[in-house]
Amino acid sequence: MERGRRVSVITDFAGMRGLTEESAALKLLRARNAPAILAIIGNRFDEAHRIIAVPEFEGFVEADLAEISQRLDVPFERSAHDYCEDWRKDGYLVRRVLDQGRQEGYEPSPDAMVALTFVRGLREPRRVATESRLATIVDRIGTLALAIDANVERRSQELLRKREEIDRELRELELGRVETMDEDRAVEAVLEIIALAEEVPLDFGRVRQDFEEINASLYETIINEAEGSEDILDDVFAGVDRISSSPSGTSFRAFYELLGDVNRSETLEDETRAILEHPLAEHLTLAQRIFLRDLMRILRRRSEEVDDVRTAFARGLRRFVQNRNYQQDRILKRSIDHALALARQLVESAGLRADVSQSLDLSGVSMKPVSALGLRNPMESRSAEVVEASGEESSVSYEVIREIALQSEIDFVELADNVNRCLEERAAMLEVDADAVEVEREPVRWVSVGDVLGSFPTTQGVASVIGLMTLALEQGELGDGTEEIAWSSRSGVERRASIGQLRFYEEVTPL
Repeated sequence: MERGRRVSVITDFAGMRGLTEESAALKLLRARNAPAILAIIGNRFDEAHRIIAVPEFEGFVEADLAEISQRLDVPFERSAHDYCEDWRKDGYLVRRVLDQGRQEGYEPSPDAMVALTFVRGLREPRRVATESRLATIVDRIGTLALAIDANVERRSQELLRKREEIDRELRELELGRVETMDEDRAVEAVLEIIALAEEVPLDFGRVRQDFEEINASLYETIINEAEGSEDILDDVFAGVDRISSSPSGTSFRAFYELLGDVNRSETLEDETRAILEHPLAEHLTLAQRIFLRDLMRILRRRSEEVDDVRTAFARGLRRFVQNRNYQQDRILKRSIDHALALARQLVESAGLRADVSQSLDLSGVSMKPVSALGLRNPMESRSAEVVEASGEESSVSYEVIREIALQSEIDFVELADNVNRCLEERAAMLEVDADAVEVEREPVRWVSVGDVLGSFPTTQGVASVIGLMTLALEQGELGDGTEEIAWSSRSGVERRASIGQLRFYEEVTPL
């Protein structure tokens, strides 16, 4: 017995030591500036501001640190930018892309929220040995026991017992006797519901983190040609979504479908509204009432965001595999591994300062004083005048268009995304047509510049048109004949032009 206990202690010690070294939540609780980190994250992030643009958040951190330092005499020796970067590296913050790749933002990591929830629980402890919590446990045990019981007689007896209880309550109602829960117990039950519901958004963060780790693992396995990589490729080609079929994906899908049940959702909203209109709601704080009121909206929005992440990962992996991009990455990985192996051999035979008779031009930035800088005139790179200068018809060569694109600040990220979305929609339409009836004409598997402009309005006027044409010239093909295109200038004026047909056949990347 003693020997078994010693083995258990050693095992637990090893597990706990690994957890204390790897868990960002425990690292945060031990951090020197833990009070400041927890206070800033806890106050700056909420349901309305779950992710904040990097410059804006760094400005908040700078203001908060200055106020803490001034009023509480707590010194902070580094800049807000340095602190934010440290918090990101330590796993307290997550940096994500915003606005389709044009900006980045910070949001608290799941581990940071775990630490914050733990600390808040210490500051505002709630009773845990409540009747409501015990009733919840008992009900769940009973429901689970009945669900897994294959004995027909026992299940029949349990259902008959429940029916007798329901019949008894119906008889009481017919006699006009209604038994309601007393107010103290009702308030206790509501607080228990809120406590359970507050953990759900944190679960969404964990699920999203699981999806990111699974997605990264799939890419790593494919590129490294590790064991199971061929099975992953076969599944992707067969249309199997590895992320959705994972334990986290399966659990999330069940939750997402439950939220999508319109009847259940409407019933839950009606019941929540009835609780908030009951006198017992006066015993709740304003924050608790707002949380209950917005619960279904919060759950729907959070679940849709996680589902969008899952969908984006699945589409990205499918493109990566179906376009054979993984073959190029495998070649690059082998080349890198080979170079590293040669470097290791070289280090063993030559010193770090040995002359290898090779030169390497490194990139650099020339430093100039502020006085040497000049103001930029946007009119010098304005491209609208080339096409919009007059109402008369004129022609412009493709070489001129390329030159204009090089001199203009065109949002190629947005344009490439528009092209790829049009290609996806065209592929989806082809699948529907193939499943419905056999078409007589040859299916169109490409989209033109005019198709993209018809689906997505220009945000930069003629600059967007020039950008699309440049993308087509670089990554598409020149088709037969001409096509008429239309767009709106930045001032709202409708413009038209006739161009040689330019086609996109496959996914494009920003220039």
